Amino acid sequence: MKRFKWATLGIFFLIFWFSASLPADVGGSLNPTKNNPLANRHDVVDTTSPTKLFDQYRESRYSMRWFDKHKERIQEAYRRIDKIEEGFQALGRDKEAQKMRDMKRQFALIKRQMPQRQGFLQTIVNMMKYKSQLLKPHARKLIKLASDIEEYDKKLKEEQKKQGIKAAAAGAAQDAVVSEPVKTPLEIYVAELSGDMKFFVNGEEVHAIGYRFPLPASKKIKLQALLMGKQRKYGLGLKRKGNIIEIDRTNHFLNYKVQLPGGGIGETSWEIDDERYTWRVRPSKTDGKWEIDNGEHLNVEDDVLVLYGPRAMSYSIDVSGKAKWKTTYKTHGNPLTRLDEGTGHIKIAIAPQ
Repeated sequence: MKRFKWATLGIFFLIFWFSASLPADVGGSLNPTKNNPLANRHDVVDTTSPTKLFDQYRESRYSMRWFDKHKERIQEAYRRIDKIEEGFQALGRDKEAQKMRDMKRQFALIKRQMPQRQGFLQTIVNMMKYKSQLLKPHARKLIKLASDIEEYDKKLKEEQKKQGIKAAAAGAAQDAVVSEPVKTPLEIYVAELSGDMKFFVNGEEVHAIGYRFPLPASKKIKLQALLMGKQRKYGLGLKRKGNIIEIDRTNHFLNYKVQLPGGGIGETSWEIDDERYTWRVRPSKTDGKWEIDNGEHLNVEDDVLVLYGPRAMSYSIDVSGKAKWKTTYKTHGNPLTRLDEGTGHIKIAIAPQ
């Protein structure tokens, strides 16, 4: 009889805590201690009673939702640094551009070290361990990084303003002497396309052979690859039908909810844990300047090929990629991982319009 009562009580607590609504995030700071539901709680998992254990789990779920929002703010800061880096590169300020790359690596490391959703008890352990070991060091580092972003952004704008004035003055002087001959503008032409990749040229998707893109004034081409493996195709192609009632997705994330036969709601979240690319470019670096860079997602490395100042010529490019997906949240069952891999080929020609 006592066993039955305890089992009934346990089921009651499970239903109550899992169905409790999560509060909205109210903090817009990069500081991971501000508005954090667990920032002032003790660091040890309390298993002295079911009530205290479930209370800690609920608080951990609140904090996990808070950290999901916080990761989005870190992602936005990462993209902002990326834009500042591009600005310094255009000005030829390699030292500042390198500083921006170092800051991006720090943001990527912090995001990867943040706690992850796992099983019932492991979720609490992960959160308490992070709170006791990394929360405050990360808070100090993120506050410093946020200050550095503002400082370098201000510095970039001042430099752009100065160089803009100088360029205008030089242009006026040149016009007084001689007019520069008109040159035929160049464009980017897609000559070959095959494999398991989607490609993007300066942010625009390549849909087929024959696509043309204008060559920017900076003469910099950013070619980005996206591996179209089984898991990504599944996520992007998933539709709201049958028992699937809600879908939220990007190229690197999938969350969906299903109506269970018993009347409950099941939820699963997939996210890229690690995705890497390897490039082969012909002609070699001795014939054209290029380098490998990272795109906007923190868990994806070497997905961008950057060509600098290309002249009228063609580039034959091969790329291979591997992607590891994992469930960051799953209502039922054990966490899952899936691996995708594939190759792609593209040939682009730089030619007069």
